[in-house]
Amino acid sequence: MKRRSIVGLSIAVGLAVASLGHAGDWPRFRGPNGSGISPGEQPAPVTWRETENLKWKIDLPGPGSSSPIVVGDKVFVTCWTGYAAQRGNPGERRKAKRWWR
Repeated sequence: MKRRSIVGLSIAVGLAVASLGHAGDWPRFRGPNGSGISPGEQPAPVTWRETENLKWKIDLPGPGSSSPIVVGDKVFVTCWTGYAAQRGNPGERRKAKRWWR
């Protein structure tokens, strides 16, 4: 599950970062104006793989489901650990911890 969440996050980050060449900041879900359309002259990629259209990726301590945001030269992503990170073994809610990188 961890690998799948990292790959999914990498895809989302790849989209956001790929759009930065002309778009500037990507401050919210679906981009600067919420439309999901890159405002730059160059369209955002529509396919992603480990070796295609990814600018970078990072290992995270747990799964995540948020949209990355980009401000200047920084990309912010979140994930969680300690609760509901594994199917069939949710753990204790009080042990939940949110992370950001």
